[in-house]
Amino acid sequence: MKQFLNDLWNGEPTFVLGIIRAVLVVGVLLFLHLAPEQAAAIYGVIEAATTYYNRSKVTPA
Repeated sequence: MKQFLNDLWNGEPTFVLGIIRAVLVVGVLLFLHLAPEQAAAIYGVIEAATTYYNRSKVTPA
């Protein structure tokens, strides 16, 4: 299982980050009971952080 996850991370970092992003957003929406504006702000931060990391993984150096 560890090898599978390692291969998935190394082969498809965008897919893995998309799953992580979705889980974080759903967790925020279901468990924090925020106003729509607050949820949108948190989503923006999550999106920015994962996009920044994703760019470093898939952009040629």
